[in-house]
Amino acid sequence: MAPEGVYLSQEPFVVLLKDTDGDDHADEMEYLLDGFDPHDTHHAISAFDSDHGNGIYMCEGRFLHSQVETPWGPQRMTDGGVWRFDPKSWKVERVMQTDLSNPWGVAHDEYGQTFVNDASGGAQYWMLGYSIKMPHAAEIAKVSKFNYEHHARPTSGSEFLYSSHFPDEVQGDYLYANTIGFLGIKQYETVEDGVEIKGKHRQDLIQSSDGNFRPCDLEIAPDGSLYFIDWHNTLIGHMQHSARDPMRNSEYGRIYRITATDRPLVEPPMIAGASIEQLFENMRLPEVNARKRSHRELRGRDKQTVLDAAVAFAEENEGDDRLVLEALWATWGQHEPSTDLLEKCMQAKDHRVRSAAVRVVRHCLDVLDDPRSYLVAAAQDQHPRVRLEALSAGSWLGGEAGAEVLLTVASYKTDRWIRNALNAAMQLLKDDVEKLIQNKTINPDDLLVEYDKLIDGKLEGAMKPKNYRTKSPKFDDKNFRRKYALGQTVFFEEGSCYACHRDTGEGIVRIYPPLAGSEWVNGDPERLIKLTLHGIWGKIRVRGKVFQPDQGVPPMTAIGNMFTDAEIASVLTYVRNSWGNDADEITTEQVKRIRAATQDRQRFYSPEELLEMHPFPEGSRPELIEESEGDNQLEQKLVAEPLAELVREIREKGDAVRGAKLFYWEKTGCATCHDIGEGYQLGPMLTTQRKDITDAHLVESILKPSEKILEGYQTANVITVDGAILSGFLVEETDDDVTLSISADQGKPRVIPMDDVEDVITSNTSTMPAGLANTLESREQFLDLARFVMEINDGGPSKLKELKRKAKIRK
Repeated sequence: MAPEGVYLSQEPFVVLLKDTDGDDHADEMEYLLDGFDPHDTHHAISAFDSDHGNGIYMCEGRFLHSQVETPWGPQRMTDGGVWRFDPKSWKVERVMQTDLSNPWGVAHDEYGQTFVNDASGGAQYWMLGYSIKMPHAAEIAKVSKFNYEHHARPTSGSEFLYSSHFPDEVQGDYLYANTIGFLGIKQYETVEDGVEIKGKHRQDLIQSSDGNFRPCDLEIAPDGSLYFIDWHNTLIGHMQHSARDPMRNSEYGRIYRITATDRPLVEPPMIAGASIEQLFENMRLPEVNARKRSHRELRGRDKQTVLDAAVAFAEENEGDDRLVLEALWATWGQHEPSTDLLEKCMQAKDHRVRSAAVRVVRHCLDVLDDPRSYLVAAAQDQHPRVRLEALSAGSWLGGEAGAEVLLTVASYKTDRWIRNALNAAMQLLKDDVEKLIQNKTINPDDLLVEYDKLIDGKLEGAMKPKNYRTKSPKFDDKNFRRKYALGQTVFFEEGSCYACHRDTGEGIVRIYPPLAGSEWVNGDPERLIKLTLHGIWGKIRVRGKVFQPDQGVPPMTAIGNMFTDAEIASVLTYVRNSWGNDADEITTEQVKRIRAATQDRQRFYSPEELLEMHPFPEGSRPELIEESEGDNQLEQKLVAEPLAELVREIREKGDAVRGAKLFYWEKTGCATCHDIGEGYQLGPMLTTQRKDITDAHLVESILKPSEKILEGYQTANVITVDGAILSGFLVEETDDDVTLSISADQGKPRVIPMDDVEDVITSNTSTMPAGLANTLESREQFLDLARFVMEINDGGPSKLKELKRKAKIRK
């Protein structure tokens, strides 16, 4: 619904119903668009929602082939996706280009991020990563679902909960309805996870025992309550039963209203007929739907008056990034985005505002004088979501300008979402990318991805983790396979285990113990569950090797508060049945029982404590391995040398190519922390130049890693008032909060308010183990290794790639 009327799907058309005499009945029907495939009403365009620029999103399902004629040329869709129609410019675009079967819901969050509900499998998708421009009929591979847990099929209808009528803790939650496998509405907390936005199941909001209960659409009303529609029908299939089957009930659908009984309703804001000043004041409201309705009302007002009012509103609220963004959106709705407001939003502190600003550029490429400059700047943003927005927009910009945006994004750290999007964007931008490289506009060695894989569209992005499961008859059981699959998801997607123990289960040399073949993993289930719930710290022997805290080994994070009993059981079942491990599954009941029995525990277990409670059976542990060392006195000898002379000799006699081979040697393990390529990197980027990093500092860091720990890499344990223990690198500690970079969160910063902190315990021991030089066979090898580190610190990523090529390193 908009000021000009009601937009309606009437296949093959989109029509506008107009009320010309104010009696709330349609008097005119205007045909706007033609060409939407009508052959299967089950899949036809539906589930309308508007974004903050007043673009109308429409979902279309599988089996249809639409071709819509527009002033901008014909637009086509095959096999499902999402359309966006801009009533101001008459642009129609397929904005989601991945495989969807029955997308029956689309919703936008407070900052304009789009989420799509695909009914057939019950999957919900965060859409940004799938919004790359692709050739007709091509589809982007999927990376992951928004609702990786508690999903049921099929689903229909979705909505974000922004209403002050409901409790503060549920603001921003995502809701969607289920119509067969689960008859009710599911509610998810939205979680920021780096580039991605994920859903964490909060509760089943409502469920019915009536077998005909079919909730299928939801919306927050002007008074802040939640309305939903119950289709209420016995026959639900479109292939199993005729559309004219007399048992289809077209009379008894129901509309329900959900309220919070102990909280007042919202006073509905004035929107229709309100002054422009009042409409901008509505942007302060907590209710996003009220803001979006106000934006739609503004779209129908005099353009210049709205543009002037938007600038004035932004000036009045210049300290509030979100309100400045609302002002920018108001100008976007007039299809004349203010460049001043756009630049302010792109400089905002909040990455969500910067991402939203890039989205405005994406949909205004035809009206901005120089969209390339905005996108190249955004492609260098510190936050990966902003860079992904820039990549998406660059793919729609196209040409050499779009290719420049793509290559700029590829010059910064990537994750699987960005790599997957790079693969997709190459389908239309490959020729322009190759032209920029051939013209030496951009050096491929400056990219942080492999250029050959980029050109071929084969970067590791959406590809599934390798199959590490152990051959076992247990996998013949469907429920076991399902549990194993959930465990794999937790292991990889959440970063709880993969970040430290790696996909191979081999851990990191001398820092994180292996899981493959580990007696701790394959042994007593109760011991394993306890150390997983509450963490473990201390000298520990695993698979015959000793890992010691005084050599930089950090504690294993207590992840009991991060995951449900079912998730803990699943991920432990995964590690006990991968990489050759073949142990019994862990049940949810076991985890629940042990969690309850140890609920008062507020500290890590020590290995000694666990072994006293759960000793290993006699002869069940691998023998202690005494590793042979090249020269166990080498480090001591090197430390005794004058530092300046050692640095000079490294520069004069060290061989960086031989050093590269030592750096990537399994025995030294340098690359496992400093160049993992894709995924979380534990150690500093050695290719990043810093003012305080000199040759002498680099040498001292190898020989005496705990002497001067680089800022941001000091290990800290934060004990919270409720007994939780968080371990990670100390990013910042102020009077108000503590910020940790936690490996179990893929290194993402986590801010803990000081009011929640009982104690902060920092370690003066570096996570880089001492004794690295003693793994080498000679002083000459140390000179080579140190020369390699110096060279890549001076020359950056391009030098690293050059030396790896010369050393024939394939990693």
